[in-house]
Amino acid sequence: MPASLPSLTDAWNRLTASAGMALLFGVEYKRRMRLLQWCMAGSMYLGAGLVMAAGLEEGWTNRTLYAGWLAFVGAGLLVSFIAIRLGWTAHLHDPGLTTWQIVMGCLAVDWGYLMCGPLRTIALFPLALVLTFGAFSLSWRRIMGLAAFALLGLLAVVAWLQVQPSLKGTWPATAPPLDRINVGMMLVLMPALAVMTARLSSLRGRLRQQRSHLSSELDEARLLAEVDMLTGLPNRRALIERLARFERDATEGGAPFAVTLLDIDHFKKVNDVLGHAAGDELLAKFARVARDSLRGGDVIGRWGGEEFLILTHGAADPSATAVIDRLQRATFALQVLNRPVTFSAGIAAHRAGEDVSQAIARADAAMYEAKQRGRDRVIVSTD
Repeated sequence: MPASLPSLTDAWNRLTASAGMALLFGVEYKRRMRLLQWCMAGSMYLGAGLVMAAGLEEGWTNRTLYAGWLAFVGAGLLVSFIAIRLGWTAHLHDPGLTTWQIVMGCLAVDWGYLMCGPLRTIALFPLALVLTFGAFSLSWRRIMGLAAFALLGLLAVVAWLQVQPSLKGTWPATAPPLDRINVGMMLVLMPALAVMTARLSSLRGRLRQQRSHLSSELDEARLLAEVDMLTGLPNRRALIERLARFERDATEGGAPFAVTLLDIDHFKKVNDVLGHAAGDELLAKFARVARDSLRGGDVIGRWGGEEFLILTHGAADPSATAVIDRLQRATFALQVLNRPVTFSAGIAAHRAGEDVSQAIARADAAMYEAKQRGRDRVIVSTD
C-alpha cells in the first residue's frame, strides 16, 4: 500500500520547525496553526492582486482603486499577523481573528467589484473561499451573520455603481444587465454556501465533543486500570510501575528506598463474623489512615486482599522506618470486634544493583516472620 500524503498541518509543522521559521511563526502549536490560516488568506489575496494587476494594462482595472485596495489588504494582513504572532489574541473567543479576516475579505471583494469594471464578476469568486474559512472555528450563527454581511455589502456596492456609473467601464450595448445577474447569482449561492459551511462547523463541533468524551472515557479507563476502587489507593499494577520508578531513581541518582509489606491481622475473622461489607469498610478506613501517616513522596498501594505495599524514601534513614511506626500507632486507634486494629509488617531496604523483586521477597519473608512471632509487630529484614 503506498504511503499516504502528509497532511497540510504536518507539512506546515515541518516547514516552521527550523530556527529561522520558528522565529517568524513562533513555537507554540496553536499559534502556528492560526498563522497557517493567515498564510492561506495571504496567498488568496496575492493571487487576486496579480490577476487584477494584469487588468491594469488592459484598462479594466481602476488604478486609483487598485492602489487603495493594495494598501487596505496589506495593512489588514500586517495588523492581523502581528496580533496573532505576539499572542495578543490568545485570550479572545476567536484567537485566530477568523471573523475579522472574513469581514476584511468581504470588504476586499466589494472593493475589487468596484474597480474591475466590465469584468467585475471575477471579483466575486474569492467570496466562497472567504466564507469557508469560518467552518474551522466559528459557530453556525456567526457564519450566517457573515453571509448576510457579504450579501448586504454586495448590494451596497451595486447601489453605489448606479450612482457612479463611470466605475462600470465600457461594455457593449447588447451586454446583459451584469449587476442584476451577479446579485441574483449571489442570492442563490451565498445562502447555500453558508448552510454548507455552517454544517461543516457543526460537524467540527460534534467531533470535538466526541473527542472530549473519548478522552474522558480513556482517563476513566486508566483510573480503573491503576486505582483500587475500594480503597482509592494504587493497585498492584500501578505499584509495579512505581517500583520501577523508585528502582530507576536509585540506580541513576543514588536515591535509596525501602519496601514494606504489611498484612492486617485477623482480617479473615472480621469477614467471617461481621461480613464482607464490614471487611471492605475496614480496608477503606485503613487506607485513609495510611495516606495521612505517610510523608510526601512515599507511596502506599493495595498489593492484594488485606496486604498493602509501602515505598518509603531513605532506606538508610531511621525516619523511613519511623513512617511504619507512625502508621502502626494510627492504625491502633481503629476498633473492630472490640479490639484495636493491628498489622504485621516486614521492611526490606533496597540494595544497590539488586532487582526490586528481591527486596520485595525479603520484605515478604520478614512479614511472614512477624506473623509467626504472634502478629502486631514490624520486622526489618537483615538477610
